[in-house]
Amino acid sequence: MTILVAGRDRSADIGAEIRRAAARLSEPRPVLCGTEDSALLLRKARSPHEYLAILCRLLRARHGIYTGANALPMRNGKPGLVRGFMMRIALRFLAYEHQWLAYQQGLINELVINALDMERASMESHRVKMEKKILELEEKVAALQHRRGPEGIGG
Repeated sequence: MTILVAGRDRSADIGAEIRRAAARLSEPRPVLCGTEDSALLLRKARSPHEYLAILCRLLRARHGIYTGANALPMRNGKPGLVRGFMMRIALRFLAYEHQWLAYQQGLINELVINALDMERASMESHRVKMEKKILELEEKVAALQHRRGPEGIGG
């Protein structure tokens, strides 16, 4: 491949940089959802704390929410390293970074609250159905006892 800039052959320096950039783009990216990200893991939770930890991890994966620090674009060489170091220090003092993290954490909290509300509503409807079944069975038993008499003998 030949790269000409202003009539000069720059294949050696620019070509190497393009190859490095292409290699970075072709690296496999981490997969957010894997086989270990299943809602069935919630059944294995032994405590409410463990349940919420699994639920938060699943919600982050489901909605693609990243709660780590912002990635900073870097330049090559020493200037890029110095700039990256300075920016990491500077961002600790800027409000934007804090607001971004607070927003992400608020989003996770909101998702957890909504998920728990949905589970509570589901359990409440199940409880109401079970109470109705129990009342129906008690009525049937009472009707059978009434037909048989107080001693259980009758016809």
